[in-house]
Amino acid sequence: MRARTLSNEAVDELKKRQSFSLHGAITPQREGNLFEVFLLVGISAKVKVDAEKSKSYKPSVLFRYPPNANVSSLHVSQFCFPNGVKTKVVKRTQSSSKKNALLFGSLANLEKSNRSFVILLSGEKHLLYGVCVVNDELLMDPPSVLSGGSFLERNNRSKNDIIAPRCYCLLTKFPFFKLHFEILYNVLAQERLYRLEMEVSGNTSESEKKNKVVALFEFYFKQRVPREGESLTIKLDTDIRGAELLCPVGVFRY
Repeated sequence: MRARTLSNEAVDELKKRQSFSLHGAITPQREGNLFEVFLLVGISAKVKVDAEKSKSYKPSVLFRYPPNANVSSLHVSQFCFPNGVKTKVVKRTQSSSKKNALLFGSLANLEKSNRSFVILLSGEKHLLYGVCVVNDELLMDPPSVLSGGSFLERNNRSKNDIIAPRCYCLLTKFPFFKLHFEILYNVLAQERLYRLEMEVSGNTSESEKKNKVVALFEFYFKQRVPREGESLTIKLDTDIRGAELLCPVGVFRY
């Protein structure tokens, strides 16, 4: 499998155009679901992490939807973090201001940075686009889609917090980049709301939040691919963000 990462300028242009041509080098397939698989990539809970020094670790797939998707996730995880997943060690303070600024900053910072990017994957039966958003998160707090696997017990004796990036990646045959990114930003908004509630109340509403995130992917996966000129509006139960697509003109198969 081969991969190429598009520049921020190229991604911005693709979001506007919603489609593009590869000059006949590869014929994109336009049949199937809106996405092939969602992958969450980061540091596995099985890895022994150094709580005193920043280091790089091998990336692993932490979660996928659908769970039975036939995609080579090993290669994708390496493309998400070609230099490994590097941790940041932040000294724990009473105010936690530095940590909170890093974890709960505006999502707009992700949208307008190299944390949002597209990978072109070839070598499979068809061309795939990896629509990725990388988000810094507290390693001891697993995302709501994961049941267990917390790093809390391992690192709670340290005076430091460990922050590491996780990559939220949609693999798709359809270059509807604006729509795919909006779905991922919705997931991240829901995850941040979950963490804020946990910070404030300490209540473990994990099941409810996990169901909302998984339900979003279930809903998105079942959507019919729009025909040329059709619009597709995604109304989400979270009411945090919405997403809309006007399907571009191109070669589509049904």
